[in-house]
This record gives sequence, structure tokens and C-alpha cells, in this order.
Amino acid sequence: MKKMYIFLFSFLLLFSLIGCEKKELILNGEDRVEVGSSIVLTHNFQNSADEIWESSDVNIAEVFNGMVIGNSVGNVTITLTIGEATTSKEITVVANPINITIVGQNLVEIGKSIKLDVELSKETEEEIVWQSDDETIAKVNQNGLVRGISSGKTTIKASVLGNTSEFVITVIPKNYTIAIIGKNVMMVGEEYNFEYSDNIGNISSVVWDIDNKDVASITSDGLLVAKNTGEVVVTVYLKGNKDIFSSFLVKVVLPAPESIKLSGDNKVVQGKTINLESN
Repeated sequence: MKKMYIFLFSFLLLFSLIGCEKKELILNGEDRVEVGSSIVLTHNFQNSADEIWESSDVNIAEVFNGMVIGNSVGNVTITLTIGEATTSKEITVVANPINITIVGQNLVEIGKSIKLDVELSKETEEEIVWQSDDETIAKVNQNGLVRGISSGKTTIKASVLGNTSEFVITVIPKNYTIAIIGKNVMMVGEEYNFEYSDNIGNISSVVWDIDNKDVASITSDGLLVAKNTGEVVVTVYLKGNKDIFSSFLVKVVLPAPESIKLSGDNKVVQGKTINLESN
């Protein structure tokens, strides 16, 4: 009888120890969410009253009662605490698959403004966020209106749902000038690289063009190739504003003939002939 009591006591003690073991808290759900979208995390505890959900970076993702909302691209840790039990889960926030492209003029004068727009691959109710990399050169408001501040170049960015488009803007002074540096006579078959000079340090985006493609051709870098005799006008203008330009007249001629040398006697008797040879 005594042995039976000892056995029952040992059994009850073991059962109570097993029952006292803490249950592990586990989070279930996806570990990836798009910007502007949400996922729901669940856990394995039953009838839990006080749940404390936390995000390591609310700028990347927020969490409300297990619902994780992606705010910006990045990685974040979601933590759940119930009583003395705590667990966490790493969540990756990725860009929503939407293409955004800035369209508009890439040239603006100091003190003036231009309007930029965006093209989206699909509609969204999210606002477009505009930003200038250097506001000392150009500023942009949240309607895409760019105002020139000082001469130079800066990048305008438009972002939505973690996707960004970049657009380089050149700001020029009101008295902007541009001139071509080159030669006005070339020979057929010759190549020459024309250059330009302006009063803001040659930071502008320019376009090279010619008026007679039968006489010559020109590359986007200003390399002129003379093909036939004649005249051709080389023009350089600001990309986005053909009203600001410079022109240069070039005459294409045939190569000069090589000098000819004659050899032979330099005296001849009256009534006789001699033979002369050329090189």
C-alpha cells in the first residue's frame, strides 16, 4: 500500500511539472509585404487577452493587432508579447510593382518654373512624392512644379509605393549664351570633333545637328565626318529649347593633290626630243 502511495505521488508530481512548462509563443504568416499593402500575422496562443504588438521601425511597417502594413521598402522586426511570452518575426517590405516615369521639359531659367508630370503603369490612389536632390539649384513642390534657383544641374525624383523615377534638370541664367568651337574648312574624308562653350561651365545637355547630310554627318558628341564637297551648317542647341543655339558654317573641299616631281635631262637640242618621267 505504501508503495502505491509513493507511485501516485510521483505520478502527480511529474504531471504537475509537465503542466508548468511554459508554452512557446509562435508567430504564423507571410514574411513579405508590398508597400501600401498588408498581411495578417497570427499566433498559437488561445484566448489571449493582453496582446502587445510592436514594430522596430514604423516608417517601414506598422502593426495593428497582427495586421502589418507596408510603408516603405526595407526590413523590419514585428514583436508580439503575451504575458511573459515574447516572440518576433522578420518582415521584408518590397516595392509595389508599378512603373513610374517623369515626363516634361528638362531645362528651366533661373526664376522661372516648369511643370513635370508622371506616367504610371497602373492607377493608384497613393500620392506622388516629389523631391529635388539639390534645392539650391531647383525646388519642386508636390504638384511637380519645378522652379530654377541657381545655375547648375540637379535630379528631380518622383516616388510612389516604393518606386522612384529620376529626371535631370538643367537650370540656366536668363543671359545664357552658347558658342561652337571648331574649324570652318575640312577635306573630304576628314573627321573633326566640334565642341561647345557656354557661360555656366558646359554642364548643359546639348543636341548637335547639321543642315546638309549629303555633305557631312555628325554624331551626338559633335564628331563631324566630311563626306562630299560643299557647305554644311553645324548647329548646337540646348536639349529642350531649340531657341537657344549656335551655328557654324563649314566648307568641305577635296584634298590637295600631292606634289609632282619630274626627272630627266633639262637640256634639249633644237629639233630633238627628250623624255621626262614623273614620280
